[in-house]
Amino acid sequence: MIITGATGALGRQMVREFAAAGYFIGIGFRGEPAGAEGVLEDIRGAGADGILLEGDLLARGGAASVVERFLAASPVLDALVNNAGGNRDGLFYFSGEDDWRAAIEENLITAMSMSRAVLPEMINRRAGSIVNISSISGVAGRKGQTAYGAAKAGLNGFTRALAREVGRMNIRVNAIAAGAIESPATAGLKPEEMAWLEGVASLGRLGRPEEVAAVARFLASGAASFITGQIINVDGGVG
Repeated sequence: MIITGATGALGRQMVREFAAAGYFIGIGFRGEPAGAEGVLEDIRGAGADGILLEGDLLARGGAASVVERFLAASPVLDALVNNAGGNRDGLFYFSGEDDWRAAIEENLITAMSMSRAVLPEMINRRAGSIVNISSISGVAGRKGQTAYGAAKAGLNGFTRALAREVGRMNIRVNAIAAGAIESPATAGLKPEEMAWLEGVASLGRLGRPEEVAAVARFLASGAASFITGQIINVDGGVG
């Protein structure tokens, strides 16, 4: 299987989660070789294995190259987790076209490119699972995240439509709408910002990376064999 954006807090945890389930992991990343090598060493230390897949998913042929390199190392490509993304928070009035293009490219186009690249192999096998990491901002909306929320809402629509197209070939497509998750970014928030994030969640706290990773692992597994086209909120009760 392949996980994109595998060097961040959530990506690293998903690599660990899937490695523990016995998957051979394609560790997708861009421009962070030291971090990616650390992720690979981590799972090898736990008895699992994988391959580093550096690539620019926005470059022409970038996603296809990533998939080709994975298939050269592993004969089975049974799952893809589209975790690559990014956001530039800011009020809509002050946002520019570059901010919008970046949000759409980083959160939607990367997922489209990777999904297109893995589908020939999955169609050939008549099996596969794609899990898109979305955000509650794409479901409920959040002040200061118009571009990011629009991109994630697009990812949700892509998820539902693609699921209908490929379901007859036993390929499932789902998304996780994640809430605020503990990470180096949230650790640097001001106390009042942290209090607000905790307050809007029914559980009164931020999520942990392992809580999202566990749902991704479930959705990719045979235990979720009759689940497709769904947006699963993992947000502590925000949406």
